[in-house]
Amino acid sequence: MLALKSLPIAEAKKKYGSHFFSRNQEEGFFLYVPPRTVVDETLEVLEPLTLVLGEGAQVKMHCKASTLDVVLEKGAQLKIEEHIHVEQGEQYHSLLHAKIYEDAQLLRHLFRTGSGIAHEEVKVELRGARADATLNGAANIGDKAQHNVNILAHHIAPKTTSHQYYKNILDGEAKASFEAKIYVEKEALLTDAYQLVNHLLLSPKAAAFSRPNLEIFADDVKASHGATVSEVDKRYLHYLKTRGIDETLGKKMLLKGFLLTLFENTKLQTIVAESL
Repeated sequence: MLALKSLPIAEAKKKYGSHFFSRNQEEGFFLYVPPRTVVDETLEVLEPLTLVLGEGAQVKMHCKASTLDVVLEKGAQLKIEEHIHVEQGEQYHSLLHAKIYEDAQLLRHLFRTGSGIAHEEVKVELRGARADATLNGAANIGDKAQHNVNILAHHIAPKTTSHQYYKNILDGEAKASFEAKIYVEKEALLTDAYQLVNHLLLSPKAAAFSRPNLEIFADDVKASHGATVSEVDKRYLHYLKTRGIDETLGKKMLLKGFLLTLFENTKLQTIVAESL
């Protein structure tokens, strides 16, 4: 089994230079996965991390770090799963910044619970041809919780792909905001970009705000965005009642169906189901 060793940022800068790091980045750790390395075990990340995957490397990660900087070199694959729970009275800010090069793939699933305030900031730069980023996220929150998401998918190279799909269940006086941009440079021909957020309100005092937008400077691209705000459909509840399923159980089934499709083939499925 390959032993991977993380380094403090200051030590990593001396060894690898400043190419991989933000200008003022001093805290956290650095991890380099050599080319064509396949890490079978899921990495547990608890501290701020700069992660570089060499050409063709493959990594799965369960992330609880507030800050994650990622560089995916040619053909690398990174899968991230995150569960954020923020208690009432607490605030949490997470940051993901990814640079994705030719034929590399990023797949991220995030699920958020709790009654506190969370801010999620994501920036992906699709820097090489056929680079791909899929960002799936959901929140199940109530009381006076807040969940704020800000995403930038920056298409720099041709034939790049980005998909953003977020779903929120809001109860009590919970609030969710989703502000996301797909930015396509003039060189990024044949871009395929998609952005969708669905909010489901369980209380008249819950509120959702969406601001998806596109900025496209290239011809021959495929890009779309959308946002919905809705309540549990009473027609579905009535149908389930006619099949002998009471309203409480029927509502739970509908909420599971709303969220679980986003987390197929992930370990987060159990956490999502237990939160409902």
